[in-house]
Amino acid sequence: MPKIRFSGGIALIAVLAAGCGTATATPRAQEPIPSEPTLIDSVDPADVPGLTMHTLTEGETGGLRAHAVYPSVSDAPRLTEKLRRTITEHLRSFNQANKGGQADESGQAGTSAGPEFNVDWQLPTVSAQALGVSLIIGRTVDSHWSEERTTVWYDRVDKRVLDSAGLLRDEAALGELTRLTREQLSRSSSGIAPETITADARLFDSMAFNRRGDLVAEFDDPQVGTARLSRVAVPAAKVKGLLSPAG
Repeated sequence: MPKIRFSGGIALIAVLAAGCGTATATPRAQEPIPSEPTLIDSVDPADVPGLTMHTLTEGETGGLRAHAVYPSVSDAPRLTEKLRRTITEHLRSFNQANKGGQADESGQAGTSAGPEFNVDWQLPTVSAQALGVSLIIGRTVDSHWSEERTTVWYDRVDKRVLDSAGLLRDEAALGELTRLTREQLSRSSSGIAPETITADARLFDSMAFNRRGDLVAEFDDPQVGTARLSRVAVPAAKVKGLLSPAG
């Protein structure tokens, strides 16, 4: 049987009516489209067949504490492995940067004030064609909290895992998206200097679609030096030609 492809792919899924029988983050007919273009809906995990959760924890050795939760969907084992690998890589980097933890008044490491690493998750899109998982990676060091997001996609048609940059056609498309993002930032009050955004796939590691089909890129404080997560929405009409077949 030939594999089915839709023009617009995940972007189309994000704006289809919910009557197709899949668990997608789409508006009901009576619900108004929100005026905030950077809003990304999330699917209720209870509505996703075959979804279970994995938990990764580490003790207080060296004062470090870690607790990460991530989903597993029965028909997407490659996605589960990608999520596990992504989390462990971030945790390894965190542990190396904070080796030894913090000491209490007696000089002993391992107090409750030690560095903490936490991971939660959301589902921006779930359908018969695509599945997206946004990892919310939080770190606390010296009472300072920072948050980072990365969104991983699974193409259920071709059964392959994609980083967010895989939603784009090629490097030229990434370059054009960078230009469009800078253009949007120059008209916003996000606090991100447009020149901070470069054509680096690692910078565009968390992308999804809003209800209109606009492409929403998320930039976190470790990437652009802001005090909070910032989102930029690029209109669907402008990104349509930049998307890969999966995108």
